Amino acid sequence: MTEESFVRELERRADHAFDGTHGTPITFEAVRSKAHGIRRRRRTAAAGAVAAAVAVAILVPTVWGGSDRPGSEGIDPATTTTGHGAVLHDRTLTLSDGTTVPLDVDDAEVQQLGVLTDGRIIVPTNQPNRLRVFGPAGELRAEYSIGTTLIRMSPTNDAVAWMEGDGSVMVLSSDSPEPVELGTVEAQDPSYPLIDAVVDSQHVLVGDGNTTTTEVTPDGVRPLTTSEPLRVTDVSPDGDLWAVQYADDADPQFGCAGLYEPMAARIVARSCETANLTFSPEGQHLLGARGDNAMIGDAAVFDLDLGVVGRWESADRGDVLKSVKWLDAEHLLVVETNWKDSSWALTRVDLTWSDRAVLDTVENGGNPEMMNEFPLSE
Repeated sequence: MTEESFVRELERRADHAFDGTHGTPITFEAVRSKAHGIRRRRRTAAAGAVAAAVAVAILVPTVWGGSDRPGSEGIDPATTTTGHGAVLHDRTLTLSDGTTVPLDVDDAEVQQLGVLTDGRIIVPTNQPNRLRVFGPAGELRAEYSIGTTLIRMSPTNDAVAWMEGDGSVMVLSSDSPEPVELGTVEAQDPSYPLIDAVVDSQHVLVGDGNTTTTEVTPDGVRPLTTSEPLRVTDVSPDGDLWAVQYADDADPQFGCAGLYEPMAARIVARSCETANLTFSPEGQHLLGARGDNAMIGDAAVFDLDLGVVGRWESADRGDVLKSVKWLDAEHLLVVETNWKDSSWALTRVDLTWSDRAVLDTVENGGNPEMMNEFPLSE
């Protein structure tokens, strides 16, 4: 399948990365006051959120996680990292503790990146379709040919999975120097198999772009049976819950989101107010985001009942988010941009979106439809 076909498949997914390269500036949807259709019987957590907008400000001398260790020389390859909260800018990766790592990679080529718990850095690029594995100090250790530039990290970032051109599911684990082939998923025209989620290093979920259809384990490749057609967007750290997306007339464009219990084979919470849910590192909150044309028009934090506990709203017609990811259990990293004046800001916010710190800014940056000035780790 050609790269153009791959891109079309990825566009259909409304993926939580929001890193496509097509279309025209986003038309915003109003964010309604709270989620509806919620059915959940588990734990709840509380937070609130207020609006955040792009700010062009002087660089705040703070690091993501509070460390003041300078440079890459202090990196111990044996040190375990959380994998969350890494930011690439100007060929330098800043980890969540503030440590910086030089990377010989063009930022403009990067759509996704991941950091394994052993410190290795995973960077797929599309010129050509290659996956590069860098060591904790930034040295290139390996390169692999891949079918698409889509990667998926496990919930605890101890494994990363990708698809080769022949449909082979490859998994690289923190405890292994080389990737292993978990199984091969045959393409069913007109779709191409894509990895939806990694439950763990031995269990990968694969779909056709609309529905998660297949699970791949060392025991083989077999159809995934669920209570209804759905696409898995993330897995909780303990594996007990899957975040899912499913078609629904309530939102013809994005469908609705839910929380699915695989052991009970049922959706236990639903909301048609969001899409592309991802779990916080400790699994007590979820982040949802919707958008078009490689930009995010609305984003919200949810509790485990899928009740809205905080949201982002644009303060201006030009303000959008390029990406937003979990930094830790209490904070998000947000890439804000204004497509009118091409200003960018990397910010750290708490769950209320009120404790907001500007970490870096770019004036006269690139077109957010085409690139990201601050690619964030998965």
